[in-house]
Amino acid sequence: MHAILNDPNRYTQGINYLLHILMMAGGGQVGAGLALYLKTENRRLKRLTLNFYF
Repeated sequence: MHAILNDPNRYTQGINYLLHILMMAGGGQVGAGLALYLKTENRRLKRLTLNFYF
């Protein structure tokens, strides 16, 4: 899919229109993990989420 969208000789001329969608999805996952870290009182879950960030 990405190879088709990034092909400079095709209809998108090398512009990947999925990039914006993928960036927003990644930002949402980071925000969800951060909210989980800040809101949880479970020490084990807090330590687990902190290990994913650092």
